[in-house]
Amino acid sequence: MANLLVLNGSLAQMYLKESGQGTDLDPHIPYVHVADGMLSITGSVSVGSMPSLTMISGSVSVYSMPSITLTSNSGTNIGAVTLLAGESHAGEFGGRTVVEGDETTMLYPANAHAAGDAVAGTTSNTGTAVLRGIPVARVNGGSGYITKLKMWTDQAACTARFRVHFYTVEAPTGAIVGDDAAMTLLYVNKAQELGHIDLPAMASAAAGSSGAQAACYWVRLPFVCAGGDKKIYYRYETLDDFTPDAAQKYYLEVGVEQN
Repeated sequence: MANLLVLNGSLAQMYLKESGQGTDLDPHIPYVHVADGMLSITGSVSVGSMPSLTMISGSVSVYSMPSITLTSNSGTNIGAVTLLAGESHAGEFGGRTVVEGDETTMLYPANAHAAGDAVAGTTSNTGTAVLRGIPVARVNGGSGYITKLKMWTDQAACTARFRVHFYTVEAPTGAIVGDDAAMTLLYVNKAQELGHIDLPAMASAAAGSSGAQAACYWVRLPFVCAGGDKKIYYRYETLDDFTPDAAQKYYLEVGVEQN
């Protein structure tokens, strides 16, 4: 702690020495003890090497992040440094839980769906369409875990079970079938498919209910988003025969732990 300027009780300037016993005008202080108070530093601080910090008890609070200036060994100022979020990030410990949702409305007349058919909001009940996306990552190309999946529909009588297929891209290499077509899995999509989650049967409540829902809270499906993207993409598949209403609405909610 060489050359640290402080004030004594008489407000006279003193310097803390790095070694030696010191004098009244230039004292040696082996450690600083702050009890039930705050150690405040105003101005710039130069640290030649990172000191150790020993906590006997209590905590250390940082009320604002100072600017950081780095210099090379020759003393040349290399400018300001900006800390950006990344997958190896400082300043945040542990994960963060977020919940995001997406609603879609079917745009075709009601058609009976057989078990294993895709369910999608396309204008053609046999055409292919890009997948719908939900933003779940903290940063582009981010990662995490799906830990909750909840599905709603505004057809209160719906009791079908649904499988939700997840992909890393909006338009996989092999096109995903559209509504009312038998769901297929294409080998060419193996690296873009994240996996799927099966939901229990949809269920409503008492008379007067206007919707049905199903949820899964016991899942932990890892994901890594594509570079430049924070979303994962999905397509429904019914696991039971059912007939949707014209313009039926579906809502999917995803809870994730972000890395």
